[in-house]
Amino acid sequence: MQIELDNHRLEIAGKAGILYGGEFQYFRIPPELWESSIKLLAEAHINFISCYIPWIFHEYEPGVFDFTGQSRPGRDLQRLFELIESHDLAILARPGPYVYGEYQGFGIPEWLRKSHPEVLMIYETQSASREVALNHPTYQAYVEKWLSGVFDFLQPWVDSGRIVGCQIDNETGLPQFGGVEHVGDFNPHTVGLWQTHLSKLYGQISHLNHVWKHNYESFEQVPPPSQGKSEVMHYRHWAVFIEDYLVDHLRWLHAFTAKRFPDLFLYTNDPYLNQWPNHSPKKSKLMTVGFDIYSKFTTDRISTHDIPFSLSFAPEFYASINPNRLLMGVEVGAGWFDPRVKVSKEATLQKSMLALLRGTRVLDYYLLHDCVEDDGIPWIFQSPLNKEGQPIDRYATMQAVGKFSKDYGHLLADSEPLHNAIGVLKYIPQNWDFLRYNYTLFSALDLMDSALIHFSGLSGVYGGLLESGYNPIVHDLETIPMDLLQKLKVVFFASTSMIDRESYQKLLYYVEQGGTLISFGLPAQQDAHGAPYTENPLFPARPTGSPHRIQYGNASLPHMALDMVNYQMLRLNHPHRLSLHTLDMMHPFVELTKYLGKTGIWLETDRGQPFWASRFVSFWQGGGVRPLLTHPTQGMVAYTRRVGAGRIVFMGSAPGLFFDTPAYYTIEADKKQSVINGLSYLLRERGLTPLVEPIPNTEVILRQTPEGMLVALVNRGPDQAISLQFNYAFRFNQIEILFNQHAERDFLEPARFQQMRGHLSKDAVLVALLRQ
Repeated sequence: MQIELDNHRLEIAGKAGILYGGEFQYFRIPPELWESSIKLLAEAHINFISCYIPWIFHEYEPGVFDFTGQSRPGRDLQRLFELIESHDLAILARPGPYVYGEYQGFGIPEWLRKSHPEVLMIYETQSASREVALNHPTYQAYVEKWLSGVFDFLQPWVDSGRIVGCQIDNETGLPQFGGVEHVGDFNPHTVGLWQTHLSKLYGQISHLNHVWKHNYESFEQVPPPSQGKSEVMHYRHWAVFIEDYLVDHLRWLHAFTAKRFPDLFLYTNDPYLNQWPNHSPKKSKLMTVGFDIYSKFTTDRISTHDIPFSLSFAPEFYASINPNRLLMGVEVGAGWFDPRVKVSKEATLQKSMLALLRGTRVLDYYLLHDCVEDDGIPWIFQSPLNKEGQPIDRYATMQAVGKFSKDYGHLLADSEPLHNAIGVLKYIPQNWDFLRYNYTLFSALDLMDSALIHFSGLSGVYGGLLESGYNPIVHDLETIPMDLLQKLKVVFFASTSMIDRESYQKLLYYVEQGGTLISFGLPAQQDAHGAPYTENPLFPARPTGSPHRIQYGNASLPHMALDMVNYQMLRLNHPHRLSLHTLDMMHPFVELTKYLGKTGIWLETDRGQPFWASRFVSFWQGGGVRPLLTHPTQGMVAYTRRVGAGRIVFMGSAPGLFFDTPAYYTIEADKKQSVINGLSYLLRERGLTPLVEPIPNTEVILRQTPEGMLVALVNRGPDQAISLQFNYAFRFNQIEILFNQHAERDFLEPARFQQMRGHLSKDAVLVALLRQ
């Protein structure tokens, strides 16, 4: 199978197509299972295998490499690649140096940590972390030796075309800073880089002192931030420094790898949320950045996904920050490793089909095969193949999606999505204020609300728009080109208290030129340096009284407490201790959204219609604004005002928060419908018509292909008869069903002009091609 792959092109046997496969962690799988397992996977229509190549596993002593199984059979990477080649599958190599993967040392050799403790990060307590200061020269010298050794082994496989891509590191910075108690690194080398960064940024220490309101005598006196001792400006600057520090590390790794393999496709990956320290748009200036997404973390048995609409939001966002490049789902979760969590085969179906239907050209499942560690402890991910190499029910789902990818990948690759002139803009620097600094109980609530708005609020509104029949573009606010922004009639923005002046001015110019900005959450009141917006045309009203906000969700605290007790029991008894690093990072926030997603209050629109506002409401007055939403007793919650030739709308709540939380599956229909009605009214008022009339609980995706219109229906609700009414005029006289797992009961057929009828089973995905 001939595969041509670079940043902009993917051809299989001379035709555009899809790379469809997944992660095979051979170092955790008994070698006697490799051959039979790879055969089963090939029969599921995959066309590639990806695999971490752990440094700790293959350079088990300094300078001693084993890739042929001389020291132990599990290290025989030569045999594994030969088995992969025997089934004509391609390879994506992932040699680290960090592999994360809840694996021992996260891939970094223990001998390196012991022999060179100077490379380790140091906490503010002066205790050493187990993680490495990535740009330390001693660490980088050993990385060069490791990569040179593994590249020597990989060279013939690259030359033959069997290896078609190589990942640069893995989720860079997450082991160091993701979910750890201390965000600072007091390693002397890192501290020196930090102080040099500040010196270049400010020039004179007096300038820093003016902004920070401090009295340092020199840049050499400015330490990294300390828990409970540093203020917000200290944390913001540190957050930017670390983002750039990680980009510098990736730049070095990319240059080293590209020098050895100048024609090989190189890429990296980040978790879909872009939680700090990840800033994917910065990394995308170096190379393709793919997304990692897992959709089920909670013990909730009702919800199919915990993040139902992020499954579409994530690929759309990553497509926007990789313009004219291939879109990669580098880790598309096939399951999850918390033994209390059940990931259904329907969840895997929707996740993978939505990735493909939203433009993903490389779909890489994580994992394909459950594993057993060296000490005999199982590593269970609910993968398509269990630890004995036998298929579970998820295997048939993977096989069905694989056949669709194989048969119609060329059609997907040549298609373009239909979008409305609506934007949903993500603003990553909001992450900076979620780092821990001095706070009171009240500011902690503000921090919680800001985090909910940032992580769930924007994708929640996006979900509400999709269920209203619209298909907005998703983009990064900092990098969206001005000409693209001005083509949008309406943009939605999840607002917190801070926005940098350049981004503020971009939004203001957009509005003044005739656009409509609909922001929600907390009004931006200061720039990135802490200076207030004394004139604030995007958020002109002022708070009504003090306090002016009502919080909802406190009644859920007992339930959350029980969840935490349940989780602590897991922590005590979970045999796979390395899993706890990731579970600790994910568990509290996701369990929080399970309850807070359902909280809120009924408001009234300016048309006298009910509107369900999630989590909190705040009250506003003045500024020459007109009310849009009001509280029954306490006044204006949302308002609008003309600014230049355009209009601003601000909602002092989190509208539709539940759309991207587990609460989506249980919230009352009238609450969901009220948000759909409210969003639809705002958009129709701006002259925007949905692509299709809304179908309850159903996402509709339209893609134009050379052969006709591709229509995909994703049902997130129960069995239902549907009516599909197009508002986008096109002619068709033939319907070809491309994907339908429940052909015995699900269907789609013409009803009358521009309208179709059909039936969708619970959690079903149906894809059809409408030909002229």
